[in-house]
Amino acid sequence: MTDTKCACGRTDCDTLNRRFHRMLAENPNLLPPMSSVPRYQYWTHKNKQFHYTTERADENKYWAMIYRWSGKAGSRRGVLVKKVGFKMRRKAKQRAYDWYTKASKESS
Repeated sequence: MTDTKCACGRTDCDTLNRRFHRMLAENPNLLPPMSSVPRYQYWTHKNKQFHYTTERADENKYWAMIYRWSGKAGSRRGVLVKKVGFKMRRKAKQRAYDWYTKASKESS
């Protein structure tokens, strides 16, 4: 095997993978449509999580979201309560933090 780089940027791809990666590089429409899940941060208070995305997502926006946990232990899942989009990341972060501080003040 040579030390030349494959179309994917690696040097350890075998012949079949090199051909496959070259084919995908020449025609990216062959890739299946895949939705990406953006990275996010969150604060937790009781059974709610206050999220904000750290990279652009749907509609090229940053999102602030509230999730409420529902279900019994072992089968719990998050239910989306509210979702608001922003052009700037810091505004999404501020909105999520405002929701978090409001919820924590109401309970104390």
